[in-house]
Amino acid sequence: MSIMQQADDLMSAATEAQAATVPLVLMVSATDCTYCAQLRVEVIEPTLLGQSERRTAVFRELLVDVLDDIRDFDGNMTSASEIAERYGADLTPTLLFLAPNGAEAAARIVGISNIDFYAWYMDAQIEKATARLRGVPTG
Repeated sequence: MSIMQQADDLMSAATEAQAATVPLVLMVSATDCTYCAQLRVEVIEPTLLGQSERRTAVFRELLVDVLDDIRDFDGNMTSASEIAERYGADLTPTLLFLAPNGAEAAARIVGISNIDFYAWYMDAQIEKATARLRGVPTG
């Protein structure tokens, strides 16, 4: 069983991220995507377990092939595939680093080019997104 929460209410997740002044990391995923499962197990879940002392981001998984409606950033009910389409996230896995209003706050990561360095790439984008949210200049 995954410790990563499913994206069923992005408005609530955004409020949670805003309260902590951290980005919302939205993993666009599919149930039959083996790379998504690998990313979840080898990178994201260890990151979540390590956040007990200091929260760096709010994580949610957006399963594009699940038909349940979810609440978007504006409070409207829609499908996960519609939300992925709004971001142009055609491939899974895609990590989106979002501000509380749903805008991208750092460059997305599409696919897995090297799982050994993925956590480093992800952490770098989380840091960039956090700096942007806090009004800190990034280089």
